[in-house]
Order: sequence, then structure tokens, then C-alpha cells
Amino acid sequence: MQPLHWFLLFIVKINRYRSLRIGKVTFYGPDSFLELCGQATQKLNELDDALFKAVTTQRYVFWYQRERLDHFNLHYSINKSFCDWKEFGIAAFLVYAHHRSRTLNFMDLPVADPSAAVQSFGHDVRQRTRAWLHKHDFPSELVTAYTDTEEESKVPRLNT
Repeated sequence: MQPLHWFLLFIVKINRYRSLRIGKVTFYGPDSFLELCGQATQKLNELDDALFKAVTTQRYVFWYQRERLDHFNLHYSINKSFCDWKEFGIAAFLVYAHHRSRTLNFMDLPVADPSAAVQSFGHDVRQRTRAWLHKHDFPSELVTAYTDTEEESKVPRLNT
């Protein structure tokens, strides 16, 4: 196990978070957060069975972190701003995490300009997420949260 995973488990323990497991995905957080995660995964399953299966067959770990967004490997924190959107916000974040992890696995960084590749990577992930949310009639404010400029986005962004 990675040292950061052990640190996450320490955070989970000191916050007395409970867990929810859906497929291979584990969620950690207070009961209200876990309830939203259950509703979000159910919504994802209703809207896109293939994406639901793609997410729940990976060993993602999501945890509640009120203010910050952190990530490493297949581990992502979900903050209050996503929870404010209820199951739609959490489902949108699951879609984002899926596209981020999938894109990263297939990405070939050009040696000449790695910063351009990282910027392009972030754009691609947000575009894929935005397209999926739009196709599945998510609230327009949530769809536009996955834009390319910080000024246009209402949801905090992970550093990609």
C-alpha cells in the first residue's frame, strides 16, 4: 500500500468516518455524505450502466474533505461544494474522476512540452465530463462548472 493511502486511513480514523462500499469503490465520510454517495451511484447506474460498471470495477477511494480537493492515484477527496449539489454533484465528480483516471492511463506526454500536455489533459477531462453531464440532463450550472477557465467555473477544480 502507498504511504498516502495509509495517511488517508489515518485521516478517516481521526475524523471517525464511516465507510460505504459499492463494487470495488470505497467512500469514507460522515453518514450524510455516505447517503449522498449511495444516491449518486444509484443515479449513475440509472443513467449510464456502462459507466457505472466502469467506475465500480476500479478500486477508487473517495473521502469527504470539507474544504479542499486532493487526489492521488485512484484516491479523490470530495468537498462540500459537490455535496451542495446533492447526488448530482457527487455523480458529476464520479464521472470526472473516471475520465481523469482513464485519460491519464492512455496519455502520452510529449517530452518537448510537458506543460502543454498537462494543460491539454485537463481540458480533455473537463470536456468529456461536461459532455456526459449535458447528455444526461444535469443542471446547467453544474455542467458549466466543468469549464476551462476558473472565472467561469462555480465548482472548485482539482489541479490537473
